[in-house]
Order: sequence, then structure tokens, then C-alpha cells
Amino acid sequence: MVHREIITWVDDGYVIAFGLVLLSIYSAALTFTAGLLTVAAVEEMLSESHESGEDSHISIMAFVGGFVLFVLVSAGLEGLLPKS
Repeated sequence: MVHREIITWVDDGYVIAFGLVLLSIYSAALTFTAGLLTVAAVEEMLSESHESGEDSHISIMAFVGGFVLFVLVSAGLEGLLPKS
């Protein structure tokens, strides 16, 4: 009876370890994909912004203001979400 419990414990440990490996691979793949999409979005925004010919103070302030708004909304949503 004791041997069966040890084998079950080892099997459960193997399943948990295998699950953690899959989770880390999944997280790495999601991080890589998010990085690629971020680079693509930033490159597209920069190329579009320089097609107008000249940068004005209004366009720079609008870009910075949009980024600040994004950060504030992200921080606000983080405060509203329940802690798990």
C-alpha cells in the first residue's frame, strides 16, 4: 500500500512539472508575439507620423498625451480588478 502512494506521488509530481514546462513555453510564445506586435505597431505609427512632412508641437503633444492617457487607464483598471 505504501508503494502505491509513493508511485502516485511521483506521477503527480511529473504531471505538475510537465504542466509547468508547458506553461513556461506558452508564456514565452505569448511574450514573443506581443513583442513582435508592439514593434510592428510602433513602426507603423512612426512611419505614418513622418509622412505629413513636418512635426509640429501639437502632434508631439498629442502623441505624448495619448501615451499618458494609456498609462493612466491601465493603472486605473489595475486598481479596479480584484486581487487573486
